[in-house]
Amino acid sequence: MASPVWIIDGSLVARTILEITLRRLGIASSSYSEGNEALCDLWEEPDAAPGLMLIEGQLPDMDGYEVIMQVRRLLSRGQTAIVVLSNRNSTLDRVKGRLAGADDYLSKPFLVAEVRAAIRKYLVRVGRWPANASAADRDRGAEQP
Repeated sequence: MASPVWIIDGSLVARTILEITLRRLGIASSSYSEGNEALCDLWEEPDAAPGLMLIEGQLPDMDGYEVIMQVRRLLSRGQTAIVVLSNRNSTLDRVKGRLAGADDYLSKPFLVAEVRAAIRKYLVRVGRWPANASAADRDRGAEQP
């Protein structure tokens, strides 16, 4: 079965923190260091699309916003939610993310509690919150790190 969350981030540290966070929630994930790698997987198997993509705004191989626009050509917001993770925090960058098709925008360095809340919010919205996810987060809503 496809991972409900894809992490697309050029930073090994950020990917590791997100993977650990998801693992502690009991949620499977797939990680990519480059946008093209994730897009190739999506094009090859669109039925295996995740419920949530956490995408860095500035990837090593391409612009993260371009990845978002390409994903949106294939998947609706009802299928897959997209959250941008970025070092840039200007209003212009946030608007750029929304215009590209992102559902949310979190600034780096991010708070784990904020990421957990976003993960829960969007997986519930698209109907992909796993039955085996952390009982604490399922019952209380992911407000603690």
